[in-house]
Amino acid sequence: MRPHGQFALDRHGKEHVIHVADKLDLYFRAHTIPVGFQEQRRSDRNTKQPDQALIFHCATTADEKQDLLFGAYVCAELKDAQWIAKDIGLFHRDGHPEEARVFKRFVAGSTFELGTVKSSAARFS
Repeated sequence: MRPHGQFALDRHGKEHVIHVADKLDLYFRAHTIPVGFQEQRRSDRNTKQPDQALIFHCATTADEKQDLLFGAYVCAELKDAQWIAKDIGLFHRDGHPEEARVFKRFVAGSTFELGTVKSSAARFS
């Protein structure tokens, strides 16, 4: 009986299962504000620009509970009018080793930090 999933042939012609979790890429998106709008809005009030920022994005389940699945964060610092990333990381939920394996492979050889939801929350509290 053939297992479920996608199949591929290796270089020796042997068929093997492709696990979807092994092929997932991570995509990040950002929302930008036109420069003119931002300059106009800031000129209307007297504000001070912060010298540090914590930026994060989370993915949740699609049901009404919206439980956290995973997230990403960037800790940045303003230097000479440029935002410099000081710390970049990903976090995932506990109790799902197959998901943790994908994240571990993704961050291998990078400067990304990897942690669970609890360990990452402790960093920022």
